[in-house]
Amino acid sequence: NGSIIHSTSTNPSPCEGINRCSSWKDTAPRSNPKWHNSPHNNWFSLELTKYRNLIPADKAFSQFAEFNGRLYVTRTICVTKEDHSGLRQSLQTVKGCTDGSYTNRRPQLWKCDPTLTGDTTTCEAEDWSLVGDNGTGFTNFGDNSNHSMTMMVASGSYLYIGFDNENGI
Repeated sequence: NGSIIHSTSTNPSPCEGINRCSSWKDTAPRSNPKWHNSPHNNWFSLELTKYRNLIPADKAFSQFAEFNGRLYVTRTICVTKEDHSGLRQSLQTVKGCTDGSYTNRRPQLWKCDPTLTGDTTTCEAEDWSLVGDNGTGFTNFGDNSNHSMTMMVASGSYLYIGFDNENGI
């Protein structure tokens, strides 16, 4: 279901095998109900449907930015009842998410504050919170047509966010 990982050393080694990555740590906020839409568990990170010529809207996590001492990440999710867990051998599409339509895509903006738990210099799973939540677990800034968060830039005292929206600006 897509994740956020970080290296555990300055010179991390490749994974030794499936689920055996001693130089890497999963730090996604999986215990936060807004990650999966618990208890329904019908929100999944957007999956890739191609291996090259990617644009930001193709990615679950298109941008990371440091702003005011915090790490921010964009996440585009797919709202579906279909089970897309596990390791697959080929690319698949999901209606309304990766089939050329966007009716089931939703944007999220997550912020890590590493001072909340444990190591104050490293983001841990409990350090993440959803930003700009419209009350439904999405960060669309009041426009339901904002389906994919595809740009984030920190500049001076501002954090700029951009969306893909079929209606344009």
